[in-house]
Amino acid sequence: MKNDRSFDTISSKFSKNIYGTNKGKIREAVLKRDLTEGVPWLGINTSMRILDVGGGQGQLALFLAAQGHHVTLIDISKEMLDVAMSNATQQNLQQNLTTVHGALQSIPDLALDSLTWFCVTLF
Repeated sequence: MKNDRSFDTISSKFSKNIYGTNKGKIREAVLKRDLTEGVPWLGINTSMRILDVGGGQGQLALFLAAQGHHVTLIDISKEMLDVAMSNATQQNLQQNLTTVHGALQSIPDLALDSLTWFCVTLF
């Protein structure tokens, strides 16, 4: 069985080469648009508890946190989680984000309303 891939040591390269490109920016914008249009409860003034599995630097988690939801972000890369929390702090969203350093198999026992799994199988 192949081990999970951690992005520790290449976090900044990943950010620049994946999310910093026009293709990455378009991919992220399309995802946010599709979620906004396709998930009825997303824009409602209610707080959902969402688990973002393998969410790395937190682009999706922070988008959901900005909608007022509480997001638990789990990733095997501590470096990526540090970037996510730094971005959350800069956006004043740290109260809506909890990070968990660990593998998918170590997902904590949580009461959840929803789960995201974006890009886990891509990288």
